[in-house]
Amino acid sequence: MESFSVENLQALIICAFDIIGSGRGPSAWSIVGSMTRTVEQLRLSTEEDEARLQQSTCKALIKRMAFLAPATTWTEVEERRRVFWNVFLMDRFCSISTGWNLSLTSADVKRRLPCEGAIWEAGEPGQTSTPYFGISTRSHDPEKDYLAAARESEEGQAALGGFAFCIEATESLSLVTSFFLQYEVDFKEVHEVQRWLMRFKQLDLRLVQWKFFLPEKWREACQFNNDGNLDPNLVLAHMTHNTAVVLLHQGLAYPSSEWQSVPVKLPSASSAETCQAAAIEVATIAAQFLNHSAILISPQFCFCLFVCGKMLLTHAAYYQSVLHSSFDSIVTSLEEISRRWNGATSSSSANLASKFSSRLREARLDGANAVDIREAFSEKHDAVGSPSTVGVDLQRTSLQAPSAPMDVSVSTILGEEINLDSFQTESPESISLAFPPLPLSFQLHSAPQDSILTSANPGTGMQGEINTNDDISGGYIDFSDLSEQTFHPSQRVSTLSSLYPGRQL
Repeated sequence: MESFSVENLQALIICAFDIIGSGRGPSAWSIVGSMTRTVEQLRLSTEEDEARLQQSTCKALIKRMAFLAPATTWTEVEERRRVFWNVFLMDRFCSISTGWNLSLTSADVKRRLPCEGAIWEAGEPGQTSTPYFGISTRSHDPEKDYLAAARESEEGQAALGGFAFCIEATESLSLVTSFFLQYEVDFKEVHEVQRWLMRFKQLDLRLVQWKFFLPEKWREACQFNNDGNLDPNLVLAHMTHNTAVVLLHQGLAYPSSEWQSVPVKLPSASSAETCQAAAIEVATIAAQFLNHSAILISPQFCFCLFVCGKMLLTHAAYYQSVLHSSFDSIVTSLEEISRRWNGATSSSSANLASKFSSRLREARLDGANAVDIREAFSEKHDAVGSPSTVGVDLQRTSLQAPSAPMDVSVSTILGEEINLDSFQTESPESISLAFPPLPLSFQLHSAPQDSILTSANPGTGMQGEINTNDDISGGYIDFSDLSEQTFHPSQRVSTLSSLYPGRQL
């Protein structure tokens, strides 16, 4: 921290990774914030050829301070590029999990994507350069209703690999939270609802296009490395993509009763099917990866499992159906990840994965009254210890679901107060992240308390008589009329591969 160098930045990345994975997220936030400033100060956020071009054509009366000498080899150039993208991923992860603004935006970043791992290991540049990647302009612009292109050009795609696709998928997940979930909308105004749904359609199309335009060898999460293991970056890319699909669709999949008056017919059944398919595939991919790889697992991997586990609980409670068996697989995967973080000789101390798994288990045992198990970090010690500050006002929790601007009280949404007594002995430091949300519109009183206790392997469970405005006719705008694109869940959801030898069908 006392000097600027690529090596010091690499050390900070390792420290932040360890702190977050150990379940002490708040301690890492300041480190991640420092890293995002350091990459800009070291000019790691800009390609060196881009910086030299600007210097050759433009002159300034004052020059910025430089800490790094220009890279002398391709390996050094790629090393700096990969260091930047690791910091970028941590910035996005912290923003997604807390609802805070992004630190790295397009105003400061002009970077090519990293090359495929095989090219990097060989130490020789590929025949073509990797393409530039377009990232978010800012966390949220209420006046901007369109997304920038992900890539400026499709040239150089052959040089991309799992790491690059993980970056793209993480940016999509970030956009779901910043461009859609945090967008404030007045649901009493038809035009505002239409604008909000158009944002949904843009993101939905972006996710479909990402999956569709992946090179064939990377299209499924079963790509093996030279050592015979699944590519961890590609696995995380597909899991992150499916998690983005879940967070995008869950608001429409499980709408509140208040949405019955919204003059737009929502595709709730289709979105619920999409959410369930994506969550099941995440559970499958994670289980197979853990069975064939003994490496330490990233916090983002755990995050994806937790989001999908909560969605499965939501689906079972909302449709009053039995809980899908993939929920057990998710909890088992989180327990295995927790064991790896503690190590073979370490005691069973709490970490991010163990906290996620314990919250899912407790929510399942407590029934519908504990499905919404979010907590937001607070610097005040009594923010967790006092019932008056935990679960009392969902408007104060971070990473709001799309229906947050409706200004509905907890009693209206949940029907009764959330039971968080079992969590109130924790200190703020032990709360690792502001946990990702269930749909704020989720009606807990619509499901019996024992509806999520039995695990089975049913269909989607959407045959129940849940009244949504899909059934309303006359005087309502059909959601599909807002855009020509309509997609089947299989077009959105990334899969492990039905041909993978370890897959259980």
